[in-house]
Amino acid sequence: MFGQILEGIIQGVTEFLPISSSGHIVFLKKITGFSSENLVLQQIALHLGTLVSVFIYYYKDIKKIILNFNQKYTGYIFIGTIPLVFSALFLFDYFDKINSNMNLAFPVANYSILITGVVLLSTRFLKSENISLNWFVALIVGCMQCFAVLPGVSRSGMTISVALLLGLNSKEATKFSFFLAIPAILGSCVVKSKDLFVTDSLTSFPIVGFFTSLIVGYLAIRLLIFVTTENCELCKKAENKIRFLKPFYQIREVDVQEDHKEFLLRVPVLLKNNKVIEEGIFSRIRVLKNLLF
Repeated sequence: MFGQILEGIIQGVTEFLPISSSGHIVFLKKITGFSSENLVLQQIALHLGTLVSVFIYYYKDIKKIILNFNQKYTGYIFIGTIPLVFSALFLFDYFDKINSNMNLAFPVANYSILITGVVLLSTRFLKSENISLNWFVALIVGCMQCFAVLPGVSRSGMTISVALLLGLNSKEATKFSFFLAIPAILGSCVVKSKDLFVTDSLTSFPIVGFFTSLIVGYLAIRLLIFVTTENCELCKKAENKIRFLKPFYQIREVDVQEDHKEFLLRVPVLLKNNKVIEEGIFSRIRVLKNLLF
Protein backbone atom coordinates (compact mmCIF):
# COMPACT_ATOMS: atom_id res chain seq x y z
CA MET A 1 0.00 0.00 0.00
CA PHE A 2 2.85 2.40 0.83
CA GLY A 3 4.29 1.82 -2.63
CA GLN A 4 0.94 2.68 -4.24
CA ILE A 5 0.68 5.90 -2.22
CA LEU A 6 4.26 6.91 -3.07
CA GLU A 7 3.85 6.25 -6.79
CA GLY A 8 0.42 7.94 -6.73
CA ILE A 9 1.91 11.09 -5.21
CA ILE A 10 4.76 11.15 -7.73
CA GLN A 11 2.38 10.53 -10.65
CA GLY A 12 -0.12 13.16 -9.48
CA VAL A 13 2.50 15.83 -8.84
CA THR A 14 4.67 15.25 -11.89
CA GLU A 15 2.04 14.48 -14.54
CA PHE A 16 0.82 18.07 -14.73
CA LEU A 17 3.61 20.12 -13.22
CA PRO A 18 6.45 20.68 -15.71
CA ILE A 19 8.54 17.78 -14.35
CA SER A 20 8.54 14.30 -15.82
CA SER A 21 6.32 11.70 -14.13
CA SER A 22 7.96 8.76 -15.90
CA GLY A 23 11.43 10.10 -15.17
CA HIS A 24 10.80 10.47 -11.44
CA ILE A 25 9.22 7.02 -11.19
CA VAL A 26 12.32 5.62 -12.91
CA PHE A 27 14.49 7.40 -10.34
CA LEU A 28 12.29 6.07 -7.53
CA LYS A 29 12.71 2.48 -8.70
CA LYS A 30 16.44 2.95 -9.26
CA ILE A 31 17.04 4.44 -5.81
CA THR A 32 14.65 2.34 -3.71
CA GLY A 33 14.49 -0.84 -5.77
CA PHE A 34 10.70 -0.66 -5.36
CA SER A 35 8.64 -2.56 -7.92
CA SER A 36 4.87 -3.06 -8.11
CA GLU A 37 3.48 -6.58 -7.97
CA ASN A 38 1.54 -5.84 -11.14
CA LEU A 39 3.38 -3.07 -12.94
CA VAL A 40 0.94 -2.79 -15.88
CA LEU A 41 -2.14 -2.54 -13.68
CA GLN A 42 -0.42 -0.04 -11.41
CA GLN A 43 0.50 2.20 -14.37
CA ILE A 44 -3.08 2.07 -15.68
CA ALA A 45 -4.47 2.98 -12.25
CA LEU A 46 -2.08 5.92 -11.85
CA HIS A 47 -2.84 7.29 -15.32
CA LEU A 48 -6.59 6.85 -14.89
CA GLY A 49 -6.38 8.77 -11.61
CA THR A 50 -4.71 11.77 -13.25
CA LEU A 51 -7.12 11.53 -16.20
CA VAL A 52 -10.14 11.75 -13.88
CA SER A 53 -8.57 14.77 -12.17
CA VAL A 54 -8.53 16.58 -15.54
CA PHE A 55 -12.21 15.76 -16.08
CA ILE A 56 -13.09 17.01 -12.58
CA TYR A 57 -11.21 20.30 -12.93
CA TYR A 58 -12.34 21.06 -16.49
CA TYR A 59 -15.78 19.46 -16.34
CA LYS A 60 -17.54 22.75 -17.21
CA ASP A 61 -15.32 23.31 -20.26
CA ILE A 62 -15.65 19.68 -21.34
CA LYS A 63 -19.43 19.82 -20.88
CA LYS A 64 -19.58 23.04 -22.90
CA ILE A 65 -17.51 21.53 -25.73
CA ILE A 66 -19.69 18.40 -25.84
CA LEU A 67 -23.09 20.14 -25.56
CA ASN A 68 -22.25 23.00 -27.91
CA PHE A 69 -20.21 20.64 -30.11
CA ASN A 70 -17.33 23.07 -30.39
CA GLN A 71 -15.96 21.73 -33.67
CA LYS A 72 -13.12 24.23 -33.77
CA TYR A 73 -11.59 23.37 -30.39
CA THR A 74 -12.30 19.66 -30.85
CA GLY A 75 -10.51 19.91 -34.19
CA TYR A 76 -7.45 21.44 -32.56
CA ILE A 77 -7.34 18.58 -30.04
CA PHE A 78 -7.68 16.10 -32.92
CA ILE A 79 -4.84 17.78 -34.87
CA GLY A 80 -2.66 17.86 -31.76
CA THR A 81 -3.23 14.14 -31.19
CA ILE A 82 -2.31 13.03 -34.75
CA PRO A 83 1.50 13.10 -34.17
CA LEU A 84 1.11 10.95 -31.04
CA VAL A 85 -0.93 8.38 -32.98
CA PHE A 86 1.74 8.16 -35.69
CA SER A 87 4.54 7.81 -33.13
CA ALA A 88 2.57 5.08 -31.35
CA LEU A 89 2.07 3.19 -34.63
CA PHE A 90 5.64 3.41 -35.96
CA LEU A 91 7.88 4.01 -32.92
CA PHE A 92 6.09 2.11 -30.14
CA ASP A 93 8.54 -0.82 -30.07
CA TYR A 94 11.51 1.55 -29.89
CA PHE A 95 10.06 3.58 -27.01
CA ASP A 96 8.86 0.43 -25.22
CA LYS A 97 12.35 -1.04 -25.37
CA ILE A 98 13.74 2.05 -23.63
CA ASN A 99 11.02 2.26 -20.98
CA SER A 100 11.12 -1.43 -20.12
CA ASN A 101 14.91 -1.59 -19.69
CA MET A 102 16.18 0.20 -16.57
CA ASN A 103 19.73 0.28 -17.94
CA LEU A 104 18.42 2.32 -20.88
CA ALA A 105 15.66 4.26 -19.13
CA PHE A 106 17.86 5.69 -16.37
CA PRO A 107 20.49 7.43 -18.59
CA VAL A 108 17.78 8.56 -21.04
CA ALA A 109 15.83 10.09 -18.13
CA ASN A 110 18.94 11.97 -16.98
CA TYR A 111 19.47 13.67 -20.34
CA SER A 112 15.75 14.16 -20.98
CA ILE A 113 15.23 16.05 -17.72
CA LEU A 114 18.10 18.38 -18.65
CA ILE A 115 16.56 19.01 -22.09
CA THR A 116 13.16 19.68 -20.52
CA GLY A 117 14.80 22.15 -18.13
CA VAL A 118 16.42 24.04 -21.03
CA VAL A 119 13.06 24.28 -22.87
CA LEU A 120 11.34 25.53 -19.70
CA LEU A 121 14.08 28.09 -19.09
CA SER A 122 13.82 29.41 -22.66
CA THR A 123 10.26 30.65 -22.02
CA ARG A 124 11.56 33.22 -19.52
CA PHE A 125 13.31 35.15 -22.30
CA LEU A 126 10.38 35.51 -24.67
CA LYS A 127 7.27 37.63 -24.31
CA SER A 128 3.94 36.09 -25.22
CA GLU A 129 2.44 37.46 -28.45
CA ASN A 130 -0.99 36.45 -27.15
CA ILE A 131 -2.10 34.86 -30.42
CA SER A 132 -5.17 32.67 -30.71
CA LEU A 133 -4.94 28.89 -30.86
CA ASN A 134 -4.77 27.69 -34.48
CA TRP A 135 -4.10 24.45 -36.37
CA PHE A 136 -0.36 25.15 -36.75
CA VAL A 137 0.15 25.72 -33.02
CA ALA A 138 -1.94 22.64 -32.24
CA LEU A 139 0.17 20.50 -34.61
CA ILE A 140 3.54 21.69 -33.25
CA VAL A 141 2.42 21.30 -29.64
CA GLY A 142 1.17 17.81 -30.53
CA CYS A 143 4.57 16.94 -32.01
CA MET A 144 6.27 18.01 -28.78
CA GLN A 145 3.90 15.77 -26.83
CA CYS A 146 5.35 12.75 -28.64
CA PHE A 147 8.71 13.21 -26.89
CA ALA A 148 6.98 12.74 -23.53
CA VAL A 149 6.94 9.01 -24.23
CA LEU A 150 10.62 9.05 -23.27
CA PRO A 151 11.38 8.86 -19.53
CA GLY A 152 12.46 12.22 -18.19
CA VAL A 153 10.57 14.36 -20.70
CA SER A 154 7.73 16.30 -19.09
CA ARG A 155 4.58 16.18 -21.23
CA SER A 156 3.06 19.29 -19.69
CA GLY A 157 6.43 21.05 -19.55
CA MET A 158 7.13 20.51 -23.24
CA THR A 159 3.62 21.25 -24.51
CA ILE A 160 3.05 24.36 -22.37
CA SER A 161 6.53 25.75 -23.07
CA VAL A 162 6.27 25.28 -26.83
CA ALA A 163 2.76 26.79 -26.86
CA LEU A 164 4.14 29.84 -25.00
CA LEU A 165 7.07 30.10 -27.41
CA LEU A 166 4.62 30.02 -30.32
CA GLY A 167 2.69 32.96 -28.84
CA LEU A 168 -0.20 31.57 -26.76
CA ASN A 169 -0.85 33.18 -23.40
CA SER A 170 -0.15 31.07 -20.33
CA LYS A 171 -3.81 30.36 -19.53
CA GLU A 172 -4.65 29.10 -23.03
CA ALA A 173 -1.37 27.16 -23.28
CA THR A 174 -2.02 25.37 -19.99
CA LYS A 175 -5.64 24.59 -20.85
CA PHE A 176 -4.77 23.18 -24.29
CA SER A 177 -1.97 21.09 -22.77
CA PHE A 178 -4.37 19.51 -20.29
CA PHE A 179 -6.99 18.87 -22.97
CA LEU A 180 -4.34 17.18 -25.12
CA ALA A 181 -3.58 14.97 -22.13
CA ILE A 182 -7.04 13.37 -22.29
CA PRO A 183 -6.59 11.36 -25.54
CA ALA A 184 -2.90 10.80 -24.70
CA ILE A 185 -3.61 9.23 -21.30
CA LEU A 186 -6.61 7.29 -22.64
CA GLY A 187 -4.49 5.90 -25.46
CA SER A 188 -1.73 4.94 -23.04
CA CYS A 189 -4.24 3.06 -20.86
CA VAL A 190 -5.69 1.22 -23.87
CA VAL A 191 -2.24 0.13 -25.06
CA LYS A 192 -1.25 -1.05 -21.59
CA SER A 193 -4.57 -2.84 -21.03
CA LYS A 194 -3.79 -5.07 -24.02
CA ASP A 195 -0.81 -6.48 -22.11
CA LEU A 196 -2.98 -6.73 -19.01
CA PHE A 197 -5.48 -9.09 -20.60
CA VAL A 198 -2.74 -11.08 -22.30
CA THR A 199 -1.10 -11.81 -18.94
CA ASP A 200 -4.50 -12.51 -17.36
CA SER A 201 -3.59 -10.29 -14.42
CA LEU A 202 -6.80 -8.30 -13.97
CA THR A 203 -7.25 -9.42 -10.38
CA SER A 204 -6.84 -6.62 -7.84
CA PHE A 205 -7.15 -3.03 -9.02
CA PRO A 206 -4.73 -0.77 -7.06
CA ILE A 207 -7.47 1.53 -5.77
CA VAL A 208 -5.14 3.31 -3.32
CA GLY A 209 -2.77 4.35 -6.12
CA PHE A 210 -5.72 5.44 -8.28
CA PHE A 211 -7.23 7.77 -5.65
CA THR A 212 -3.84 9.07 -4.56
CA SER A 213 -2.91 10.12 -8.11
CA LEU A 214 -6.44 11.54 -8.61
CA ILE A 215 -6.34 13.76 -5.51
CA VAL A 216 -2.72 14.84 -5.89
CA GLY A 217 -3.20 15.37 -9.64
CA TYR A 218 -6.19 17.63 -9.05
CA LEU A 219 -4.21 19.71 -6.53
CA ALA A 220 -1.29 19.90 -8.98
CA ILE A 221 -3.61 21.24 -11.72
CA ARG A 222 -4.95 23.91 -9.36
CA LEU A 223 -1.41 24.89 -8.41
CA LEU A 224 -0.24 25.12 -12.02
CA ILE A 225 -3.30 27.16 -13.04
CA PHE A 226 -2.65 29.49 -10.09
CA VAL A 227 1.00 30.16 -10.94
CA THR A 228 0.40 30.53 -14.69
CA THR A 229 -2.58 32.89 -14.48
CA GLU A 230 -1.33 36.25 -15.70
CA ASN A 231 -4.30 38.26 -14.47
CA CYS A 232 -5.83 37.92 -11.03
CA GLU A 233 -9.63 37.61 -11.39
CA LEU A 234 -10.17 38.66 -7.77
CA CYS A 235 -7.98 41.70 -8.42
CA LYS A 236 -10.24 42.74 -11.31
CA LYS A 237 -13.34 42.36 -9.13
CA ALA A 238 -11.67 44.28 -6.31
CA GLU A 239 -10.74 47.09 -8.69
CA ASN A 240 -14.39 47.42 -9.74
CA LYS A 241 -15.47 47.52 -6.09
CA ILE A 242 -13.15 50.43 -5.20
CA ARG A 243 -13.50 52.38 -8.45
CA PHE A 244 -15.88 54.82 -6.72
CA LEU A 245 -13.00 55.89 -4.42
CA LYS A 246 -10.80 57.27 -7.20
CA PRO A 247 -12.25 60.82 -7.13
CA PHE A 248 -11.49 61.01 -3.41
CA TYR A 249 -8.37 58.90 -2.91
CA GLN A 250 -5.15 58.38 -4.82
CA ILE A 251 -5.01 54.65 -5.52
CA ARG A 252 -1.64 53.19 -6.43
CA GLU A 253 -1.26 49.66 -7.77
CA VAL A 254 1.86 47.69 -6.89
CA ASP A 255 3.19 44.36 -8.14
CA VAL A 256 3.58 41.97 -5.22
CA GLN A 257 6.42 40.28 -7.09
CA GLU A 258 8.43 43.48 -6.77
CA ASP A 259 7.03 45.01 -3.58
CA HIS A 260 5.04 43.76 -0.56
CA LYS A 261 6.01 40.11 -1.16
CA GLU A 262 4.45 39.25 2.19
CA PHE A 263 1.06 39.50 0.43
CA LEU A 264 2.02 37.21 -2.47
CA LEU A 265 -0.61 34.57 -1.68
CA ARG A 266 -3.18 36.99 -0.26
CA VAL A 267 -3.91 39.21 -3.25
CA PRO A 268 -5.85 41.35 -3.70
CA VAL A 269 -5.00 43.45 -0.65
CA LEU A 270 -6.01 47.09 -0.03
CA LEU A 271 -3.59 49.05 2.15
CA LYS A 272 -3.88 52.46 3.79
CA ASN A 273 -0.69 53.76 5.41
CA ASN A 274 0.72 50.21 5.14
CA LYS A 275 -2.23 48.87 7.13
CA VAL A 276 -4.49 46.20 5.61
CA ILE A 277 -8.07 47.45 5.42
CA GLU A 278 -9.46 44.83 3.03
CA GLU A 279 -8.32 41.66 1.28
CA GLY A 280 -9.69 38.78 -0.77
CA ILE A 281 -13.30 39.42 -1.80
CA PHE A 282 -13.81 43.15 -1.35
CA SER A 283 -16.95 44.70 0.14
CA ARG A 284 -17.73 48.37 -0.57
CA ILE A 285 -19.34 48.76 2.86
CA ARG A 286 -16.32 47.33 4.69
CA VAL A 287 -13.92 49.44 2.61
CA LEU A 288 -15.85 52.63 3.44
CA LYS A 289 -16.11 51.69 7.10
CA ASN A 290 -12.36 51.03 7.35
CA LEU A 291 -11.50 54.24 5.52
CA LEU A 292 -13.81 56.51 7.53
CA PHE A 293 -13.48 55.02 11.00
